[in-house]
Amino acid sequence: MNTLKCTIISILALSYACSNQHDALKQTTYKTVYVDSTGGCILQPGDSFRFDMHFREKNYPVRRILRISGGTVMPSPFHRRGEELFRQFQYHIDDCIDTIHPGRKRNALVFEGENDSFDRSCWYRLRKAAIQKGRMAEISFECKASHLVYHGDGNLSLEVQIYLSKSGRHPDDLFDGPDSVVKTIIEPGNYDWKTTQTRVFIPPHTACLVFRIGGKGFSGSCYVESPQITWNGKMQRLPEFNRYDEAHESWIGENLSSKEWPVFIFRMDGKIFFEGKIFDRASDIADFEIDLPDAHPGKHTIDIILVRRAIPLSYPYQIRDIGLLEQSNREMELVHVPEYVFYDSSFAVLFEINKAHTRVAFDEKKGLVPSVKEHVYEETGLHVVRYHVSDQCREHTLIMSYNGKKVSVPLKQILVKENDNVMLSCSDDIYIARNRKVFSGYLQWYLQEGIGNAYVFRPSYQWSGSRGVDTSFYRWAAGLMKELNMHYSLMVEGRSMAEKDINPPDGIIRSSFYMGRQAHENDGAFYYWGHFRYIGLFTDLFAQLRPYGGIFARTRVKYTDKGNFVYQNPYACKDMADGASTFVNNLREARGQSTRHTGPTTLFRYFFQAGYEWTGAEQMYGPEEIIMAALRGACRAYGKKDYGTHLATQWSSGPYDDSSHAERLFLSLAISYIHGATHINTEDG
Repeated sequence: MNTLKCTIISILALSYACSNQHDALKQTTYKTVYVDSTGGCILQPGDSFRFDMHFREKNYPVRRILRISGGTVMPSPFHRRGEELFRQFQYHIDDCIDTIHPGRKRNALVFEGENDSFDRSCWYRLRKAAIQKGRMAEISFECKASHLVYHGDGNLSLEVQIYLSKSGRHPDDLFDGPDSVVKTIIEPGNYDWKTTQTRVFIPPHTACLVFRIGGKGFSGSCYVESPQITWNGKMQRLPEFNRYDEAHESWIGENLSSKEWPVFIFRMDGKIFFEGKIFDRASDIADFEIDLPDAHPGKHTIDIILVRRAIPLSYPYQIRDIGLLEQSNREMELVHVPEYVFYDSSFAVLFEINKAHTRVAFDEKKGLVPSVKEHVYEETGLHVVRYHVSDQCREHTLIMSYNGKKVSVPLKQILVKENDNVMLSCSDDIYIARNRKVFSGYLQWYLQEGIGNAYVFRPSYQWSGSRGVDTSFYRWAAGLMKELNMHYSLMVEGRSMAEKDINPPDGIIRSSFYMGRQAHENDGAFYYWGHFRYIGLFTDLFAQLRPYGGIFARTRVKYTDKGNFVYQNPYACKDMADGASTFVNNLREARGQSTRHTGPTTLFRYFFQAGYEWTGAEQMYGPEEIIMAALRGACRAYGKKDYGTHLATQWSSGPYDDSSHAERLFLSLAISYIHGATHINTEDG
């Protein structure tokens, strides 16, 4: 066991007071515990880490959250961490291979599920030369199951995907999806090794076969050995499940990596209060938070145990520092009142209910009228009340009452002017997991700190661990935006196979405040990025699975005698006019339902030609006068009134712990405003 020798430094973040009643906003206290000067503690799987924390005594209820920063100690060649390396191990099956199963001669691949809403799969392609066409193929594989249960439509299966030869389509091209699929469901239950068999007729004009083993909506575990095919009495084995080797045809995986999912046990004073997986995001240094149980003030001992697993594999974890966040947790907490409001308009007040069935009364004053005078809030969580303010308003203090207590806060400014309708947002949503609790905490911070008056949804696996679409979450979150009168957009993501289904459909989030789907840097894919390496089956399959209208443009791989190109064929265009036409066609084909685009080039007019309705300039990289002039000119030429900027402050505004970073951030916002941008978004603001 490692024992933490630490120095505790407390930083009190003060909220403003409301008259002589209780604080309007959450009181927040950080206690940061710094480990010794060696740079942290590295836990090996099975190790534990112990330290003491002191909980302050408060005269109101408090919720406490433990924050850990650090990250998995990745094996070489991924040890430098970061998003590009993260994506490189995402399609490997290495972590789920069982090489030592008693009595077995072949490696097995282990599928473990918890009724997940996303697929766990492995894939292998059998090319044309290895296929006996026009014959019946008998396919079999060995498997064993432990508590394997299917939920709803969920299952685990073998799919034989048949791709036919077609004029103009390369034999390796998987972009259009299979022409037919034969699916064999693995038997659920508990059983030792048994053979599962199926028969598949292989058409004479078959281009390739893709074998997929996997599924979703299952719980328990299943061990599977690679299939074998019998053609006309002769057996052919598909390659064994082995570590990924780019020099050979390897099985590739989807959601079979455990490097980013360490398993922890947390104990306080000897009692377990958390046990489970934690997502380790694709950052140089990651962090996560764990809710602490209710406890009396004073000293408490915390144990962190990194669980050791044989399959899937476990990796060491470096703890860099540990922090304690304490937040007031009264029955009702006033979260946000706008810093300024406009006469003869309405505004939204955000508050949190922490006890179900809480009755809240809202005082009405002349010229300051709430949308509801009293309401019983049956559910905990964030809620909104709207006020209308008129020029008759003389008393500028909001008063809300609950359980005999009053919360009051003055309106700082009431403006007599027209709203300039400039929207400011931040797409740090990319780091926020798709659940109400985490999102609520982020939105509270977002509004309290004055980050923006608009919002950008940007779902991500590599930075927040989100997979699939939780429709109930998005309906709730979009509803909250509508109540807050906050305009919002969706930046479409899809940088790995895990993100293939991560973006919600417009129908779930559409409202009068929804600005639409937004693609990003498709000018990179089709113009200025260096060429992405072609990596065989992974590249061909990812071209099919990634979403339209996202940052990694969905387009067919270009197969040529000079090489295979992921996005654009550099040898295809004969002159500049051909280049412009090809660029527009590429944009149009990859756009999908996206109506908005941001990127750093001056090629804005071509995006309008491709069907986009709104464009924005990604800033911090180039000469802003030239880029913004090109943006304004394109908008005028194509009759577009509004345009925006996307400020990549995380790429071009370091060092981040220097006061000059704040100056650069302010300048980027000010310059965008001066140039007439009506939607200004910061990336890592």
